[in-house]
Amino acid sequence: MNKVTREVREVAKQYGYERLTCIIRMDITRYSAMIGKTGVKILVDIQTARVWRWSPFRRKLILEQRKVDTKVSK
Repeated sequence: MNKVTREVREVAKQYGYERLTCIIRMDITRYSAMIGKTGVKILVDIQTARVWRWSPFRRKLILEQRKVDTKVSK
């Protein structure tokens, strides 16, 4: 389970999400997680490396865009 949890955290970190709590297995490749104290729910697919965020107002999952590092290396 530690290996899977590490994979879920790595995929979520690519999308800018850190401090995952309450990681729950939904399917073989999909895991549900909450973000820190805010309580934002996300769905992480470790096979396709995608993340969806739950939108309570629309009552559906929204596919997230990958975060790009803005740091310039010299």
